[in-house]
Amino acid sequence: MHFLVGCVVAAILAISTNSVVQAVSAAALLCMACAHLVRFRSNCFRIQLVTTDDINEAIVVEARLAGRTTLFIIDTGYAGPPVLSASYLALDGTSGDVASQYTAAMIGLNGRVTSDEQHRAIDAFISDGGCLPYTSGCTMRLMGIGSTKEQQADMLLCPMLEMRATSGWWSLPKRHTSAAHADVFVTNPLPTSVHILTSDFLLHSSPAYISFSAETLYLNMSAHDELLQRARAVMHPMVLSGGAFVAPVLVGSETFMCTVDTGATGPLCLDSEAAERLHQCTRPEHPLSLHQSGVNGEHVCSDIVVADVQFCGSVFDAMPVFVNSARMDHVDGYIGMGLLRAFNILVTSNGVGFIRNELSVHPVASYSSVATRAVCGTKHRCGSATPAT
Repeated sequence: MHFLVGCVVAAILAISTNSVVQAVSAAALLCMACAHLVRFRSNCFRIQLVTTDDINEAIVVEARLAGRTTLFIIDTGYAGPPVLSASYLALDGTSGDVASQYTAAMIGLNGRVTSDEQHRAIDAFISDGGCLPYTSGCTMRLMGIGSTKEQQADMLLCPMLEMRATSGWWSLPKRHTSAAHADVFVTNPLPTSVHILTSDFLLHSSPAYISFSAETLYLNMSAHDELLQRARAVMHPMVLSGGAFVAPVLVGSETFMCTVDTGATGPLCLDSEAAERLHQCTRPEHPLSLHQSGVNGEHVCSDIVVADVQFCGSVFDAMPVFVNSARMDHVDGYIGMGLLRAFNILVTSNGVGFIRNELSVHPVASYSSVATRAVCGTKHRCGSATPAT
């Protein structure tokens, strides 16, 4: 609407010969340009791709909740309200830039926080008075990479989440787009994670655009900006599994339906059943496998194979594919940051789109330092060994 109004005003300015009309039109265009700039500066937020080792890459956002400066990661494999990590709450505050804070948090977590410390941290957070607890909480159904669990969670009503905008200011994503000037959060032990912004958070702030190449998150985009990104994107209709976005990926000649999981560090991961359909692939020169940890605390063994992968119009030759030892519910696997980092992501109310950027995918060699020369024994039809690239 603002774009159309701007076009009309510009047309009036171009064809009118009345100096008063021209002056008013020029002033209106200037005001609209300033309003657009302010909206962009307040709705465009900083994200940072932080790597704590050779492969573990997270999308980290600096935020402020109930007066506390803290960190969230964007995890589109997680649905529901944003999640507060009881383990992260139990840690002493860290200082430094975002990357230093996140790295220190990962070192401090690593499953070392006890359940008693988690409960005390939640009680202390609530007693600070910034958030209102619901007496009965809720039951969360968590779909992990190898298991699905139902878990009791505290539910909190908190002031609107503030996030660090690209301008450096603190900004409230929901202030101008929602009549509900508050945010609901749930708690979870999350023994190895900071707080989480979920797929629903992005949907509630859609259109949303995650640019890995520019390290920005644009929420509540204007219709004009959304159309510009749609024109560049390969769009898929909104298909969800457990609240997570689902997109097709072609491996060899076989199509697999996988969740889009920015919280997963691997490339493309297929479950044990889907892997039996995988046959246009090869094994690395030396058998390689590694263990992944899921949100439910599960540990999954993954064989690494090599295949040609096509995703959203881009072809990646000799792409690493993880063949997991466990099954997943309703989907064939998940696409992690090892592949997603090469695409900027557009989230709308009726679809999700992907735009190829200049970042590269992680090759097989990226995982060699954390893999072992062993096999998990998963069933697949991958052929003779080929040198790792």
